[in-house]
Amino acid sequence: MVKHGRNNPSRTGRPGTHAEASMRRHSPAVRPRGLPSALVFLLIGLIAAGARTPSGPLTPGEFETWLRSVLSEPALSRAFVGIHIVRAEDGATIAAYNAGKLFHPASNMKLLTTAAALALLPGDFSFRTELFADARIEDSVLRGNLYVRGGGDPLADTLDIDSLAAIVGGAGIRRIEGDLVGDVSIFDTVGWGKGWMWDDEPDPDEAFISALTFNRNAVTVTVAPAGRAGEPLAVTLAPEPAYFAIDNLSVTGGR
Repeated sequence: MVKHGRNNPSRTGRPGTHAEASMRRHSPAVRPRGLPSALVFLLIGLIAAGARTPSGPLTPGEFETWLRSVLSEPALSRAFVGIHIVRAEDGATIAAYNAGKLFHPASNMKLLTTAAALALLPGDFSFRTELFADARIEDSVLRGNLYVRGGGDPLADTLDIDSLAAIVGGAGIRRIEGDLVGDVSIFDTVGWGKGWMWDDEPDPDEAFISALTFNRNAVTVTVAPAGRAGEPLAVTLAPEPAYFAIDNLSVTGGR
């Protein structure tokens, strides 16, 4: 979708938006009914671990008794489990077990993130990456800046950049006189999650949080032996950003 208009101010306060395009990634959601989403995922996990399924609805007290019986199952004897379930309406505790202990939540946080998305996002939600320009297009030349507004799409990659470039070309732009500006204003300025350590930054699983992310905000480094012993290893980057330089001191060993 490409729009052209005059004096159409953007939400970020730029002077006037004269070319606008958007790329959407549809993210369908299936919303569980009856129980809070996080509780549904918890029950699925416990039942998968061999827990006995309740025969009917439980009161909060009965649920906590059932939960403690599940946690005494032999399958969980080596596990360190902490649970704190509260009612969203008033914050009242429904069940708690080791709730005051410190944990490394790791991938368990994906359950809560998914539950929050199912509960808060509409079923037809789409991630939007949008293009804006603040000047006219004259003779195939954009006489100003091109803005790429990120919408938090976690799956955007190099192919999507090609798609955005095709949208720009489809709008009749062959050259840009101004700058290419990344707009990440839809998110706050906190780039790392609370509790992340200073040495987490190099880990691709904990990349800088941004509304404009491509290739998971990480660079894949591939190392392969050279054709002969004594030669440097072949090191490649994907993608190949200009601001990374490889200082290759490696040597291919003999067999």
